[in-house]
Amino acid sequence: MEELGLPDQVARHNIKAMKPVPRADVLKRLREATGMGWLQTKLFFTGRSDDLCERILRAHQEQGSQTLHDPIEDDSQFKDQIVKARIAAEQNQKAWISERNQKLRDPGQGHLAREWPLGSCHRIWNLMKDDLKLWAAA
Repeated sequence: MEELGLPDQVARHNIKAMKPVPRADVLKRLREATGMGWLQTKLFFTGRSDDLCERILRAHQEQGSQTLHDPIEDDSQFKDQIVKARIAAEQNQKAWISERNQKLRDPGQGHLAREWPLGSCHRIWNLMKDDLKLWAAA
């Protein structure tokens, strides 16, 4: 790919495995919804399911902000369980942070203690995902 003058980002993808590139108006809407650049949007779209892209576009249309949440969180069938999973995950994360901060303070590294360390949201999302999978399987 480099011999064609394409960015390394494109070279790392298996172009043959990607779906066809969408129309420019669809890319424009997805770009506006996510704030990504043109090439990044094109790569994102071609590497993701149509369903995911449609949910992102629907979320942007319904919510109108740059911080989007999955529209399924507004569905009355799932909303209560998602809220319960979020509360449980946040409590779990707060307990972990408290324990971590205490361990940092003991050897005199209190300056590293944080209320919400970087990456906390990813741990919360994973805990929520695990909890929701158990709920869905029941």
